[in-house]
Amino acid sequence: MKKAIFIMLLLSPFMTINAQRKLETINEYWRFERSDVNSAQDAAFNDQNWDIVNLPHTWNADDAMKGINYYQGIGWYRKKMISKISQDKKYCLYFEGALQDVYVFVNGKQVGRHQGGYSGFRFDVTSYLNKGNKAVNQIAVKVDNTLNPSIAPSAFSADFNFWGGIYRDVYLEEYNQVHFRNDNYGSKGVFVETPEVSNESASVKIWGEIKNEGLNALSVKIKNIIVDAEGKIVKELISKLKVESGKNTPFTALSGKITTPKLWSPDSPYLYRVKTQIIEEKTGAILDLIDNPLGFRWFSADTKQGFMLNGKPIKLIGACRHQDYEGLGNALSNDLNRYDIKLIKEMGANYIRISHYPQDPSVLEECDKLGLIAWEEIPIVNAITPTKEFFENCRINLTEMIRQHYNHPSVMLWGYSNEILIGGYSDALGELHKELEALCHKEDPNRLTGLAFHASPLYNKKGLGDLPNIVGWNRYEGWYRATLADFGKFLDEENTKYPNRPLIVSEYGSGSDTRLHSLSPESYDFSMEYQQLFHASYLKQILERPFVIGSSIWNFIDFGVSKRGESMPGINNKGIVRYNRKPKDIYYFLQAALTKKPVLYIASRDWVDRIGTSASINENFAKQQVKIFSNLPEVELLVNGKSVGKQKVVDFTAVYEVPFEDGKNILELISGNQKDVCIVNFKVLPYDLRSSKDKELVVAVNAGSKCFFTDPDNRVIYQPDQAYREGGWGHIGVDLTKKTTLNMPHNVKATTIDPLFQTARLGMEAYKFDVPDGRYEIDLQFCELQESEAGKRVFNVSINNEEVLSTFDLFELSSSLTASIKTYTIEVKNGKGIRVDFKAITGQPIISGIKLTRL
Repeated sequence: MKKAIFIMLLLSPFMTINAQRKLETINEYWRFERSDVNSAQDAAFNDQNWDIVNLPHTWNADDAMKGINYYQGIGWYRKKMISKISQDKKYCLYFEGALQDVYVFVNGKQVGRHQGGYSGFRFDVTSYLNKGNKAVNQIAVKVDNTLNPSIAPSAFSADFNFWGGIYRDVYLEEYNQVHFRNDNYGSKGVFVETPEVSNESASVKIWGEIKNEGLNALSVKIKNIIVDAEGKIVKELISKLKVESGKNTPFTALSGKITTPKLWSPDSPYLYRVKTQIIEEKTGAILDLIDNPLGFRWFSADTKQGFMLNGKPIKLIGACRHQDYEGLGNALSNDLNRYDIKLIKEMGANYIRISHYPQDPSVLEECDKLGLIAWEEIPIVNAITPTKEFFENCRINLTEMIRQHYNHPSVMLWGYSNEILIGGYSDALGELHKELEALCHKEDPNRLTGLAFHASPLYNKKGLGDLPNIVGWNRYEGWYRATLADFGKFLDEENTKYPNRPLIVSEYGSGSDTRLHSLSPESYDFSMEYQQLFHASYLKQILERPFVIGSSIWNFIDFGVSKRGESMPGINNKGIVRYNRKPKDIYYFLQAALTKKPVLYIASRDWVDRIGTSASINENFAKQQVKIFSNLPEVELLVNGKSVGKQKVVDFTAVYEVPFEDGKNILELISGNQKDVCIVNFKVLPYDLRSSKDKELVVAVNAGSKCFFTDPDNRVIYQPDQAYREGGWGHIGVDLTKKTTLNMPHNVKATTIDPLFQTARLGMEAYKFDVPDGRYEIDLQFCELQESEAGKRVFNVSINNEEVLSTFDLFELSSSLTASIKTYTIEVKNGKGIRVDFKAITGQPIISGIKLTRL
């Protein structure tokens, strides 16, 4: 539970200190029920059988990770609040975010409704509260996370989980009768901007409104104190106002010239603060105080100089960020939100795309502090609903985002849709975008706008590309389509067609599963090695093109998407860090490329358990590739104390063919006085399996795949498929003139090791294993990957000439996309090894994996 936060003036010791606004979290001890309950808003309702939760909280942290049909509906929260409630004070409930259709009740009466899951909102509850030193008040909150066509994102969209609940902090706020306006779209009510900034001087404009809820007019002073990062007063501005009862009175303060300001930038995120007070003129009492960050910077974007910050070109390089976390859903603490921003910054990024919705206040606070330029957007994703209600909700969402985050110097771009034409174009969609573009500039004429498009020519044909200041393209050449080189071709063609249009790569990425590795990686195999190739290629192509003002990786984290059925069902695994925030190897490639600090990293932390076969009968080791990521000029690698050579680092990478021995291998990487160490556990299979003395010999085949696959629970490593050679193992009789493999990354039922069953070998005559004599357990692993029907694929299977499956029909057994394992035991004699034969009856035989275990 957070402690109460009291905002008090500490700068001027001679000023009278009085109670101003009081902000206190009320996150603790809520009762919760995940269902719609009649009369749950009533003060006398009995909630003793409900669960007890603390906020932040989501009701989908578990079920959204277990299947497509996670709970989307109504949940109720109730809290008995015992606190001092004064007759002469004003009170609000402030929610940093609840998803998404929210009704708030106090003592049985509705005080407000908010639609939209990602913005803060505030309700005045003064007249609903019981007063007294230990007043008892019952708060009830009804939250609905059903996809609602009237609320963005629309029901068509959302390639991310729609976590329900009060998943950010909630505050009870106490005010004096005269205070800064608190009903201004969830904002603080005081706005700070910098009309003029240069290296030599700057000016500050501070404006807002004062709300007088007292019975009488009052003469007040507005005092603005600008302090630097060390707390030294830079400027003090005082003006006088008379605030009429029942009215909002506007005020504006101009600082005049501030000489030689310290500028805010990613390299030097210098922050001033602006402390704005309402002081009662007669008594000197401080009635209210707001504290805001202030950063002096100026920026622009064009195709000739790119993105300019403080008069200097800067390439925006960073990542997109979703807000969920393994085991927590979207109910993150402020510390976890801040940790994400620190990780992004430590990677070497100078930019973040906060996608696809406004996020917790701690996110932008940390961006201000650490120096990440931010693009923030509202959740209009993939499609719209062409109704008045949806359009109005979008306008409100955009206004809330801008007003709530107006004062953050890190924010330089506002966005208002992503890949919107996936759902198709309509005139209504075009009009909405024109309206939102105009609204952005009306609300904030000082920042740029950006839109994120996907691979459709309609964005340009329909004029959407002409609307924002910056056009973003989400590109996946070499992943979902085309080749890696086609990415650069697209960028060049787009720049040729629109030479005056600033372009940013708003998304790019490839999936990666730490269980999948390949020595010959290829597109859409989900191997860690292909992700490394992908990012190295994209980053180089981006950096080579001055007209590309920047880029953001999709995504910083692996994140939850219940409907995704790729190698990790329920997870979009394009992250450069895992769901639990452990960095993947690729994170350190980017760190080497983007930071000035020395980086020396053995890129095998994601692959510390390996298997391989020696290259000849005389060798007792197996060579496999190991990558090195570094920004140092030369590196040397030692394996078990022996040098395997020095190499020049090219494009932040060096590649070694490492002779792994059976057992533990200690890899030491050295460059000057820098060192990195990694331990790899390796299983060496002999060139001739018949010579193996291993009493627990395991040979496992990832049929139809070029990837090693590790089953982490059973500690089995499946090797990439291969053709048979004498003394070894592999497939026989594959007709390479025909399609002989299938790769269908969709959810597979009845297994937790989906990748093994998402690929398959087709049409083989047999698999042969020249294993030594002994007793073996044989697992034959099947999955029908194609849409089919009974009778379309039927075959027999024999092991060492004994038929074990007759007229085997996978679809008849379990339909498609269902794992099926048949286990047999066999005695191998006379050096004959094991042969598994497949005989087609109808269609082609299929196999996903074979595992032999010596007993």
